[in-house]
Amino acid sequence: MDPPDPGMFKINCDAAIDATGRLVGFGIGIRNSNGFVLASSSQRIEATFSLQVAKTIAIFHGLQLAFDSGLHPCRIDSDVKVIVDWINIGVLICSEVGSVIADIHILLEQV
Repeated sequence: MDPPDPGMFKINCDAAIDATGRLVGFGIGIRNSNGFVLASSSQRIEATFSLQVAKTIAIFHGLQLAFDSGLHPCRIDSDVKVIVDWINIGVLICSEVGSVIADIHILLEQV
């Protein structure tokens, strides 16, 4: 995990689903260019999201934590590159993740 450039923050976020498919866990860490964790969050909820939706929600929560903490500009680090690409190029898609990506775009416009 490479640190972000000086003056930037890096959001590491991920999600996992338990074996029953009924519990979703989110984990978020925000680091500075020295690699120090400045904010973190974890949450477990009862839900039946797909893993792709859960990871997209983790990105949303990571961005929200960064903005609420005043930790921006920031970069997202996620293992779902296609979602990050869709966010970066502004693609609105008709799929499970489309509404979450739309919420991310609204959040990004507020900063």
